[in-house]
Amino acid sequence: MWEEENKKIILASTSPRRQSILKIMGLKFDIIKPEGVEEKNSGNPYRAVEDNSESKARFAAEKIKGRKGIVCGFDTLVYFAGSFLGKPAHQEQAAQFLEKLSGRTHKVLTGVCMIDMESGQKRTGSEITTVEFRKLGPVEINSYLKSEQVLDKAGAYNIGGRGALLVKRIEGCFYNVMGLPVARFIDMLKDMNYNILGER
Repeated sequence: MWEEENKKIILASTSPRRQSILKIMGLKFDIIKPEGVEEKNSGNPYRAVEDNSESKARFAAEKIKGRKGIVCGFDTLVYFAGSFLGKPAHQEQAAQFLEKLSGRTHKVLTGVCMIDMESGQKRTGSEITTVEFRKLGPVEINSYLKSEQVLDKAGAYNIGGRGALLVKRIEGCFYNVMGLPVARFIDMLKDMNYNILGER
């Protein structure tokens, strides 16, 4: 089996959405929860998500010293009007985020960092997707926030759930908005000599 020829993937994230995407891809993986990692939330957004994803990957790599595998760290943020919209601290802030995004276009950026535990080889990258929201009224926003848990989601919405009702269109990778840019991820795995779909 080609899966058995590959190194184990170590996911430095507890995101259910990232786990579901990896399962859709048919990949087997272990999970390490990155704890106490200080995330950047200002400055250059591309640099911020890449640095944050590397911090998470390095945390996980430190936890599993001596094991083989490819550690994969991710960080996703919403960037709008020069501001970072990360995970809302509470429902009121979630509503504020959605009011800002209503009827307008924002960027979703995800940073990816991979570390090969055996060779020490590291790869970092990022992906961007443009998302346009429908015009939303207070009733729609409140109804959505009551229907879905959003405090663990950048920008306060889940495009893979009922948050799809808020979106008018997207340009770029859909899965990137869920926190794992599939095409970028596959290309980076190939760079790490991970055998995708039995390719040689």
